Parts: sequence; C-alpha cells; structure tokens
Amino acid sequence: MIQYLVNLPVLKRVIPSIIKKLKISNITFNYENLIFKLDLRYLIDRRFYLTKNYDNSKIQLFIKIINKFKILNFLDLGSCWGIYSLRIAKKNPKTQILAFDVFEKNCSRLKEMREINNLNNIKIFSMALGDSKKKVQFSVDEEYSPNYAKDLNGKFKININQDKLDNILNIQNEKIAIKIDVERTEIEVLNGSKKILQKNNCFVQIEYSGNLRIKIDNFFQKLNYNKIVYTKSNSRDEAYFSNFLNQDDINSLN
Repeated sequence: MIQYLVNLPVLKRVIPSIIKKLKISNITFNYENLIFKLDLRYLIDRRFYLTKNYDNSKIQLFIKIINKFKILNFLDLGSCWGIYSLRIAKKNPKTQILAFDVFEKNCSRLKEMREINNLNNIKIFSMALGDSKKKVQFSVDEEYSPNYAKDLNGKFKININQDKLDNILNIQNEKIAIKIDVERTEIEVLNGSKKILQKNNCFVQIEYSGNLRIKIDNFFQKLNYNKIVYTKSNSRDEAYFSNFLNQDDINSLN
C-alpha cells in the first residue's frame, strides 16, 4: 500500500520524510524472490523500499548482458549493502560476484542477506580500492549515510586498508562485468585496475563527477575501449565502456 501512496503527487515527498523521521533501522522487504533487510534511515534503502526501482534499469542491463554473453564474473566496486550484487547473484547463479565496499556495516549487511537468501556466489571484501597499498580515511556528514567518501572530511570517520584491484584479483582471458560507484575516487580505482581491464574482455559501468569526464574518457581510450552509452544528470555523469561489446550489441538486448 505504501508503495502505491508514494506515487501520488501530494504524498511523494511527505511519505519519505515521515519514514526518515521514524528512523526504522530494521525492516524485512521481499522483492524478486529475495529477502532484503533494510535500514530505512538510509536514503538508498528508503528509495528501494518505496519505489522498488532503485537503479532497476541498470541492474536489468547487467543481468541481460551477463546472460547473453555468458559472463562469469561481476565486480561490484562500491557495492554499498549490495543491491546490485544480490539481484545479479540471484538471476545469474553461475556468475561469481565480487563485492567491494569501504564501510564494514555495508559489508555485514550484505553478508547477512547473502546467507538469508542462500546465495553462494557472492564474495565480499571490506576494503578501499585505489592506486596504491596504504591506510586511508573515509568519512560521511550524516550519521545514517552508507556512502563514505575519501574527500569529504565529514563528521563520521573510518580508517581502512586500501589496495589495488590488480593486487587482489588474478583474472585473465575471461569476460567480466564491472560496476564502479566509488564516490569520486574513480581515477585512483581505474589506475589500480589496469591489468584486469587489459587482460580480460570487460563491460564497465562507471558513475563519476562531471569534471572527471575527460580524464575517464582518455583512460579508457588509451586501453582501446569503446564508449557505448553516456548519460548526464544534475550531479552525476555515467558512462559504459567495453573492449568487446559495442552499441549494436547493447541495442540487440532490447
């Protein structure tokens, strides 16, 4: 019922505001034969709970590509609590899901939902990714935000180990689907992932701040990747790159 009411113009802003004030930290939500344990203090959780379509078109695109091109590895870089990882793992049980996030609570929640849903194809890494191995600090401004970032100098801080993806994974000559949502550390993460990107057939979705567009385009161009789709919103840009798929391949999925 509440998912219906939130679509009414008069209640579209009122209901999320009320739910936020209630500070509901644990609610069970069933969707697509999956059990989600949501914390409605978080913006992502509220959006998913109220609309069911948080990033739905992007997740469906990954599911279609993984199925059609028989991709056996999905890297969720900046997984948060796993809305991509869980849904893709459920729909693609033969695909290995590797989820990375800097916030231990996000990883703990993903582990809990992995067990509840009997998903044996998700491996979780609680760590930061970058272009070197070192200790780094991430922070947020709001207590209930899961989106920790390196450049915020926010009120709530965590210290965590960082390493290059190339130091962690040894994958060669395979097909990989990659989602990158790493809160303005995209260039660092990409520079630490060159071997993976060069030695495999990859399809990459990346979200980034608009001021990084030229740097990210140039990075993938040097690796001979095709830029397939580019979209722009008020606060974030998004693009898809691949070294084995092109725009016609994507169009054929529709």
